[in-house]
Amino acid sequence: MKQNSFHVGANISIEMVSSYDRIPATLVGWDEGAFIIAKSSQFKDLQLSSQDCCKVRFVKDGVAYGFQTYTLNMSYFPAPVLFLKYPEAVESMPLRKSKRLKTKMPAKVTKKNGKGNDSDSDAKILDLSATGCFIETVANRFMTTDESFYLTFMILDKNIEADCVVRNIRKADGRYFIGAEFNSIPPDKKEMLHSFVDMFAAEEQYL
Repeated sequence: MKQNSFHVGANISIEMVSSYDRIPATLVGWDEGAFIIAKSSQFKDLQLSSQDCCKVRFVKDGVAYGFQTYTLNMSYFPAPVLFLKYPEAVESMPLRKSKRLKTKMPAKVTKKNGKGNDSDSDAKILDLSATGCFIETVANRFMTTDESFYLTFMILDKNIEADCVVRNIRKADGRYFIGAEFNSIPPDKKEMLHSFVDMFAAEEQYL
C-alpha cells in the first residue's frame, strides 16, 4: 500500500460487512504490514469480535480509495480505538465532480425572527452536499423562499451550525420539505463537510 494515499488525521469510513453499519472515524496511525488504528466515539456502541470483516473508504485529492480488511482488537481507554489488519491492496478511482449524499441525518432548524426568541424545530437531512441540503421538518412556523435560518447537525463527531437560505419549499402530509443553500459555515467546518460528503458519496459509486 502506498503510504502517501493516506495520512494521520484522515477522515475514513468503516463499513462492518455483517451489520452494514457505517462508522465515520479518524485514522490515528499504522504499522506498515501489521495494522492500522482508527478512532471514533461511535466504537463504544459496537459489538465486535476478532476478524470481523469490514470495508474502509476515504477520499484524498479527488480520488476515492477503498480496501477490505478485518478487525484485530478494540481498546476503550483512554479513547475508543479500533485496530484493523493492514491492507494488502488498496483500490482507487476518481470521484464525480458533483457529489450529493443521501442521508437520514438528524438536525435542528432554528428560524430567525430578529426578536431574540428564535424557535427550534427537529429536522432530518435527506440529501447533503458541500453547498446545501434537502431537509424534512415539522417546523412550527411556515418558512418562505429566500428566508434565512440556522441548521445545526453533527458530522465526524463535530457540531456544525450553518447559516442557510430557503431556495424551495413544499408541504406534504403535515411536513415541510426544504431545499436550502448554505450561506455561511466556518472555514474549518466547511473543509470537514467537504471531506464528509466526498467520503460517503464515494460509497454510492465505488466498492
